[in-house]
Amino acid sequence: IMQLLLPLLLLVCFFCIACHADSDRGYKMGERINVQCLTATGTWGPGPVCHESGDTLAFAYGRDGFSACAIPVESPAAYSWLASLLTLDKSWVCRVPMMPEREMYIPFHLTLWGGAEGNHMHINNHMNFVLHGEDGRVIGVAAYPVRDRFQFVALGSLCMIHGPVKWFLKHSFRDFGYGYALMGDTMAGAPDLGLMLLWCGICVTASLLTAALAYRFYLRPRLVKKM
Repeated sequence: IMQLLLPLLLLVCFFCIACHADSDRGYKMGERINVQCLTATGTWGPGPVCHESGDTLAFAYGRDGFSACAIPVESPAAYSWLASLLTLDKSWVCRVPMMPEREMYIPFHLTLWGGAEGNHMHINNHMNFVLHGEDGRVIGVAAYPVRDRFQFVALGSLCMIHGPVKWFLKHSFRDFGYGYALMGDTMAGAPDLGLMLLWCGICVTASLLTAALAYRFYLRPRLVKKM
């Protein structure tokens, strides 16, 4: 009986691990994370679309770098919206997906600093981006202005936002590479080993219990009768 049950138990174990891994797939090191922001209609849409590339503002999971995004001020409505951000009458609410295949998001604000003077604005063009990651997940995001140069922005011009992107490990301010220096890049998007082993143990235990009950109350009485 055990010879027949062993392959079945192994199959159940691998099935449980595969299901858990697929449902909790994290970001791989360097995988693109697109920013989403609230639109004027109150719905979520692509984040700032950068004029130079035509792409949405994005980060690479676990990778420090430098972000530069030129936002075109093409209409009076866009100009008025930027001015309202400077006076804090409105806020630029954005978010990033916590994991690639989950509808869970980490919120943050893009805060502009400067002043509006009638037909033009002076906007600080330096912004730091800070992210926290753990086991292939984004667990924290922040963006804040740092005093640098104030850019002249008027209708028909570009509002340039640039600055470093820094990743930290888990809830600390340790460098993100600290946790994966000895593991390799693939570990960042791997499922948690402890949880996989737990699922495997639960599946094996349940299967063994089912097999024991089936033998005790079904197979054994039939074998005794035949003897």
